[in-house]
Amino acid sequence: MELEQRIQCLEDIEAIKQLKARWWFSCDTRDTAGMRACFDENNFEIDFGFIGRFTDMDAFIAVFKSLACHPTHIDMHHGLAPEITVKDAHSRGPMEDALSVTRDRTEAGTTHERLL
Repeated sequence: MELEQRIQCLEDIEAIKQLKARWWFSCDTRDTAGMRACFDENNFEIDFGFIGRFTDMDAFIAVFKSLACHPTHIDMHHGLAPEITVKDAHSRGPMEDALSVTRDRTEAGTTHERLL
């Protein structure tokens, strides 16, 4: 593989990692517009485990809102060590979704940095 192809492959892998991070952060902050922006709604498929498999973004968002969008719920996604195949845009890796229910609205710990 030529150097330019290898660099492009690394850039594509990083773009996929960034997309996954945007998706998880959008889920954690209940930003359904941000969630929608992560997918092509005409080619959408997500497997929500025992809750169901969705190919319609509106149906998925409705279920997501009913389960997670409550002021007493804190959702935190953590993903590590992904295996990403650029050829077919496939990603697999361990992910933990911790959902906490509190008595009142308590914010999850999130950090925002400005990189200089």
